[in-house]
Amino acid sequence: MYLSEETFRKNNIRDQTDIHFYTSNPNLFPNCSKFAEALTPIAEAKGVTTHFKHIVKSVDGPNRRVTFNLEGEDVETDFDLLHLVPPQTAPAFMRDSPLAHANGFMDVDIGTLQSNK
Repeated sequence: MYLSEETFRKNNIRDQTDIHFYTSNPNLFPNCSKFAEALTPIAEAKGVTTHFKHIVKSVDGPNRRVTFNLEGEDVETDFDLLHLVPPQTAPAFMRDSPLAHANGFMDVDIGTLQSNK
């Protein structure tokens, strides 16, 4: 999103683009509120419209439409360029492991990356 915005700006077409960021997450960086709080004003300053808690339901490529599920309701929108990233989660063997943190990823010391358990 940020790289696209910069490319559009450098090519003098930013004023011809409308950038929207859709995510199934509740904010821009769900695993770290510090980063989410830092990224939100950057997105706003760059004129990026954010949409949270939107889960991709279907994509109609030929008609350039995407349907999201937003808390039980279908929301459709048109697109010219669509970039999808699958949800980022730890594999089941890690989430179910006694070594996992509450977030499902391995619980490690940030300075050494050694297990805290």
